[in-house]
Amino acid sequence: MINQDQLGTLLRDYSYAYLGGVGRLIAKRFKGVDRDLEAACMNIHPEVYFSLVGLAAIITGGISFILMSLSLLEIIPLQSGLGIHPIMLVPVSLGLPLIVVLFGLLIPKMKASNRASELKIEIPYASMYVSVMVSGGLSPFESFQRMRKMNLLP
Repeated sequence: MINQDQLGTLLRDYSYAYLGGVGRLIAKRFKGVDRDLEAACMNIHPEVYFSLVGLAAIITGGISFILMSLSLLEIIPLQSGLGIHPIMLVPVSLGLPLIVVLFGLLIPKMKASNRASELKIEIPYASMYVSVMVSGGLSPFESFQRMRKMNLLP
């Protein structure tokens, strides 16, 4: 049985092996994402990350294309169920992969922003901790080393 970590590694390896060119192309186009990935503590290379985003976009595009085709062939009756004309699904099926890529660009930025705001909340606690340790006779370096071992800070 494959556990979750092995499945994630297998998916990363597969997507980079077959979609590495897509990952390299997107990583060259958007150069600041490597800093965002590092700031968000997402331990993944930008090319591998974008190959995963490309895989998600391909899967999303394939599913939306299949659903659009089935509705155009009237195998799935969307007019009676949802009141949607099947031709309206053409822009949606073309736009969904682009939305997935845009979300792939935004996720590292949002995670980095959340991490920065969490650290801003913890700064008063950390400064108080260091000042108490220094007043107790420890050097600031030693107090930072002790704080590094604590699990309280994000």
